[in-house]
Amino acid sequence: MTAASDPFEALAEHTDALVFVTDLQMRMQYANPALQRQTGFTAADFQFPQEDNPFIHREDAEHVARALSAFVESAALVSPPIENRFLDRWGRTHRYRSVVTKIRFRDAEALLFVCRALDAPTDNADNRQYRALLESSDDAIIRVDNAGRFLFANGRTHELLGYTPVELGHLRLDDVVAARDREMLNVQFARSVAASSPVRFETRLLAKQGQEVRMQAALTSLGRFGLPGELLAILREAPRT
Repeated sequence: MTAASDPFEALAEHTDALVFVTDLQMRMQYANPALQRQTGFTAADFQFPQEDNPFIHREDAEHVARALSAFVESAALVSPPIENRFLDRWGRTHRYRSVVTKIRFRDAEALLFVCRALDAPTDNADNRQYRALLESSDDAIIRVDNAGRFLFANGRTHELLGYTPVELGHLRLDDVVAARDREMLNVQFARSVAASSPVRFETRLLAKQGQEVRMQAALTSLGRFGLPGELLAILREAPRT
């Protein structure tokens, strides 16, 4: 196995490729600045096994887990290229091609990932303005798939609910809606698919510590041709009466 050292980290700091190192359970030990620049995440956000990774596109998760497991168990030192989609901190999807190498890192067996983007670069003025708008908004902004699983939540959402991005990545919208509002929420989901404008209603969200937060919601379907797709929810705290 190749030994990683300070020169390795110095080189990783100056490449546009995503470079990160995990232990054999896929918990991230090191990530270069390109990871945070392109995805908004740091190594601290990836302290879980690969099968629990909520940021791998769900349609790709099984084949990525299978490919990595086969590589780890093989005698090969370098993997074949692995392609998959990845959700960034702002809910956008990116495509990457990764090559994985078995190394020793900080005196332990590890995996070195070098990931090249297959999409056009996203670190431009328009995208910086988009991210700034999302993160500075006083509204909670949420994107979920058609099963209610979180794809994105902005900083205001995390403030209101007390969940980290990783924690929300393992939840569904039902998990953060008060139990007595869940049936109504399903009705609003169905309405939004057929609606040509946002569906507006009030609901109560359930924060991590158990308190309810009354919200005014605008729900928009991002599906096409009347078919269910992702949903965008913009939520504002309801005035206290």
